[in-house]
Amino acid sequence: MESDPQKMVALLLGIPGARLIELRGTDDTLDLLIETEDRPVVCPECGSSVEFSGRVLEDLVASSAGGQVIRVTWRRRQWRCVTADCPVESFLENDAGIVEFNERVTAANSRFPLRPVVSAPSDWRNRL
Repeated sequence: MESDPQKMVALLLGIPGARLIELRGTDDTLDLLIETEDRPVVCPECGSSVEFSGRVLEDLVASSAGGQVIRVTWRRRQWRCVTADCPVESFLENDAGIVEFNERVTAANSRFPLRPVVSAPSDWRNRL
């Protein structure tokens, strides 16, 4: 049985390498802020080195479990190519596990629609 909380979150969400940054709960929701594991990154256009240039927040498709709506926000890394003549100024990380999560949850929600919630989503801007 798994006991590492980070691995448990990755298993629960089905997103390999997902890491829980923070969890907030209300009576009807569970809000998770996650990020994916660090991986080597190069410019998708020219293959050169990149520099970290910040993060953006992206809300994933909401799901439900245990009678609560689960809202997941991905703290996504942004990169800048260091090559002056490269046409790519900046780009966001991509993750196949995130894409698969959104597809899987969208399909599940079409069969079992989420109930409406009254709780406002968590404001994660201070966690960038």
